Amino acid sequence: MPPTGAPGLRRLLADPAIRRLWLAGVAAGVVRWLEILAFSLWVFAETGSALAVTLIAFARMLPLLLLGAVAGAIADRFERRRLLTFWFGAMGLAALLLAALAVTGRLGVTLLALYTLLTGLFWTFEMPVRRTMLAEAAGMARVHTSMSLEMTSTQATRLAGPLIGGWLVAWAGIAGVLGLVALLNAAGALLLVGAPVGTASLPRAEPLLRRLRDGLGYVRRTPLILAVVVSTGLFNLWYMPYLALAPVVAETTMRLAPGPIGVLMAAEGVGAVAGALWVGAYARPAWFAVAYSAGAALIAVAVFGFAAVGEPLAGFVLLLAGGFGMACFATMQTSLILIVASPEMRVRAMSVMVLAIGTAPLGFLLAGLLADALGARVTLVLLAGFGALAMLACTAIWRELRSFAAPAEETSR
Repeated sequence: MPPTGAPGLRRLLADPAIRRLWLAGVAAGVVRWLEILAFSLWVFAETGSALAVTLIAFARMLPLLLLGAVAGAIADRFERRRLLTFWFGAMGLAALLLAALAVTGRLGVTLLALYTLLTGLFWTFEMPVRRTMLAEAAGMARVHTSMSLEMTSTQATRLAGPLIGGWLVAWAGIAGVLGLVALLNAAGALLLVGAPVGTASLPRAEPLLRRLRDGLGYVRRTPLILAVVVSTGLFNLWYMPYLALAPVVAETTMRLAPGPIGVLMAAEGVGAVAGALWVGAYARPAWFAVAYSAGAALIAVAVFGFAAVGEPLAGFVLLLAGGFGMACFATMQTSLILIVASPEMRVRAMSVMVLAIGTAPLGFLLAGLLADALGARVTLVLLAGFGALAMLACTAIWRELRSFAAPAEETSR
């Protein structure tokens, strides 16, 4: 079996292709999380409308729901490295143009909303394509190590992005934020241009609709991938609203000020970093399915307890545990699909997973309606309870979520 833990991670990062793909992902992650905070602050300052802020978040997630499955079929028509390089370059140019408009005072909320839609489209392609390239560069025998590296950096950027975004908004305004976004995207493009070739697909001539149909059919015929896609859709339906409602519960129920709320919410990120490192160091193929299912269940229990108990110290401990569960769930979500899918179907299978992640906007709408009627705390309890029952039902329906045997040719590689 390949080395795990720190030696395994060092060996991965010694490979130039892996290092460049990973660093490009770090750049994309910092951009994603700093934009989420900075754009919310700027839009609220411009409009005074919480609805406008919510619609910006909705726009970012909408392409995942509408185009998630289509993205994989489109991506397989192009050489992957060139496709990603194009997207990073295009996003850098778009951010630079918006920064110029902001400097001259001509940036409006409508233009920013259109740019946010574009960022959602970028995410729809970047996530499945780059992660597939990263996993293939590392080899399927080390997929959990490469994905734990990916998830560790994802959670780290989730902590760093908002800190950078908040500071930049205060110091340099939205123009400074967009300028940094342009630089980070340009860095991602340059990293990909210099990456050694060898993880790219070759263009194929099949019609787009046939490729889309084949991809969806492949997922439907592969029980483990179907189970992961369905459970991912249900997970994002109930979990994503937690990110918006938990700070409200912390303020209204726990009576915390903004500073302590930030510390409280950071607990999940700390737990997620620890969980991702644990997966990379100690997880074995036989544990993958259990880690996935148990991770989702642990998050649901943590969020349920956070809302039900309503006490800061207990809430911090619960979110720390929930973050650990999130790392297990997210790392194995990607690893299981990449291991099981055939090489020619990996990007399309990953894109269907992105489609499942795209249920999040529906979750936000549902949570908003419930919170309006019942309050944020009760809504979180109900959503987390639904999440736990949904995961229990999925594990009962699909035995593949209770046990997993990696293909012999991958575990022995």
